[in-house]
Amino acid sequence: MPSDRSFKVWLQETLSNFVQFDGKVIKTLVALITRPVRLASDYFEGRRRPYLRMINLFFIANLLYFLTSGLQTFKTSLYVQMNDQPYSAYVLRVVENYLEREELDINEFKQVYDAKTLEVSKLMLVLLVVLLGFVVYLLFAKQLYLSDALNLALQFWSAYILMFILPFSLIIVVGRATGSLQWLSSNLFSELTLSIATFAFSGVYLWLILRRFSKSIWLHFGKIVAILASFFFVFVIYRAVLFLITWLLV
Repeated sequence: MPSDRSFKVWLQETLSNFVQFDGKVIKTLVALITRPVRLASDYFEGRRRPYLRMINLFFIANLLYFLTSGLQTFKTSLYVQMNDQPYSAYVLRVVENYLEREELDINEFKQVYDAKTLEVSKLMLVLLVVLLGFVVYLLFAKQLYLSDALNLALQFWSAYILMFILPFSLIIVVGRATGSLQWLSSNLFSELTLSIATFAFSGVYLWLILRRFSKSIWLHFGKIVAILASFFFVFVIYRAVLFLITWLLV
């Protein structure tokens, strides 16, 4: 009907949808941070109407991460790719052959590569969701469908970005503004400190959202340890794919 197409009706529908979406965002974010077990349980049992879809939540978290310039956990520099990975011999050979053929300086190329891989890494986080989802599914195949495992992986990585990366990024921004970034880098943001903090956060959050799927506490403990151990292989695969995509774009 013509009346249904009026500007007033359009505006009312738009505002109504926006308010509903905005309410879902707030409720989902609050649940993600303060009631992760409830969020995971509601989603698993089909009570999803009050919340955003997990994929939408992840895209919001990913967007916020994309816009930040602080802690770049998922970036892997060319130096690390050439020296610290199981496949580094291949990377070293490819890079050296390319530099020799194009007569390029390694230091200049590193700057170009590192800038590009930072951009690419922020767009590739969905790969971590898929990899973690498969790990969770393999360990909880009797209790979960693959789609359930992927939703739990989406929840975990969203929480990791919003509760771990963004707060640390804010500290970095404050450190830059106050001139204390060097002290923070050598103490709070040392590789050891970040590794311990990452595993502690990951272990606790995964323990909470997956606890209902294990019959015994010791079995659950073993599965969480297995997931944390799988992070090594997950990130090796992620970094290898990151190198290949960056190499094609650089």
